[in-house]
Amino acid sequence: MKSVAYSTGESTKLQPRYRGPYKVIQVLPSDTYRIASLQKETARTTTAHVSQLKIWKCEPDDDEDEIVANDEDEEISDENKHLNENIKDKSPIYDEARKGG
Repeated sequence: MKSVAYSTGESTKLQPRYRGPYKVIQVLPSDTYRIASLQKETARTTTAHVSQLKIWKCEPDDDEDEIVANDEDEEISDENKHLNENIKDKSPIYDEARKGG
């Protein structure tokens, strides 16, 4: 659910924009939902308009998406090292345009 930014001396840009997660208990008319907190200590329910809600995306487990590097990846990066060196030697095009004008 969308959170209200409070003036705490901290920049509101750094404050969390949403609170949650919440569970939808009931669908009400006019795009309104009755939601409940998933935390057992604060088992409160409230209603919220769909514009105040955002889908909660769970983080994937680290075990399932484990990335394993192999020797082939290292060989490819060694072969392409010369490409990066050539790019660094050339000056950017926009520098030439600034010198003339």
